[in-house]
Amino acid sequence: MCAVHPDVDEAQFVDNVSRHLRRGEFLLLIIGDGIREGVENIVDFVQRHSGLHFNLALVEAAAYRESNGGFIVQPRTLVRTEIVPRVVFETGDTRGMRPEEPEGDDVLSDLQQENLHFWGAVLEGYSFSDITIETPDATKEATLYVKVRNSGFNGYGLSFVAYLYRASPSMGCYLTCRANIPHAVRIFAEIRESLDELRQQLGDDLDSWQNRQDRPRIGFRRQDGLPFGAADDSVDFQGSVRWMREKLDRLVSTLHPRLQRLLARGG
Repeated sequence: MCAVHPDVDEAQFVDNVSRHLRRGEFLLLIIGDGIREGVENIVDFVQRHSGLHFNLALVEAAAYRESNGGFIVQPRTLVRTEIVPRVVFETGDTRGMRPEEPEGDDVLSDLQQENLHFWGAVLEGYSFSDITIETPDATKEATLYVKVRNSGFNGYGLSFVAYLYRASPSMGCYLTCRANIPHAVRIFAEIRESLDELRQQLGDDLDSWQNRQDRPRIGFRRQDGLPFGAADDSVDFQGSVRWMREKLDRLVSTLHPRLQRLLARGG
């Protein structure tokens, strides 16, 4: 390397590459002559099952053979490349622990720190009324996931999601399902058909809606979120934490046993 780029500090370069590979901080490209719908399964798998901080891109590249035997490869990046947002699930119990000094790219943004602080407050000493459900760890992301065991896709065929969106602002929690898992879709549809009955158990504010991608949701939501930078002892912060703790437990602990019965009988 030094022979080609004498101005590069080779030792520092090697250290940087090794550090980023160890952390999983890189761009992974899947390039093919046709990006088909099935590739979404790979995207979903990586999204749910990887703790690495890499970005994933899908690139369609058309290949043409020239008369002289050569090839021309035309990447269709403008219309067919999809950069897939990564959701990284933090492992280990960080509640009550003093975080290590961050270095370099590990420094959390102000928004991530706010998210981690909020979810930490929600989950401090928290457990579901249904003690069979594993309590998730606090996350720096805007969304928090709770698995539904036995639902397929490593417990994410059906899942509960809690969210805190700052831009909207809004917050809530809901049950959802994966569109490519038939038994999860059937069970979700059965749950939605009993919405009136569920409101008698969970309250009249139980709602059913779809997001912009037409993904179905059943749960609680409110259109006033938490102001950025709210102090721990403020009415806004304490009220938001109490609301999330109560609604999340009510939704998950009530629906989870019913979901397990439906899963046991095959949906």
